[in-house]
Amino acid sequence: MLTTIRICEEFHIDFTLDHAWGGASDFYEDIIGSKNLKGVIYGPIGVLLLPGECGKIDIFSLIELDKKKA
Repeated sequence: MLTTIRICEEFHIDFTLDHAWGGASDFYEDIIGSKNLKGVIYGPIGVLLLPGECGKIDIFSLIELDKKKA
């Protein structure tokens, strides 16, 4: 996520974070502070907890990002 945010800021590219999962909760300030972010897509949530991308699924990060106006 941080690489995407930084590249888009450097080159003035609008972007949407897709499959934010629970990892978004680790980067609230970076996500919220991004000038080029147009939206966050969270999901799919109907999967097993597995190592890697599916290792942290925190649906409450969606609520927190909404509260913080990401």
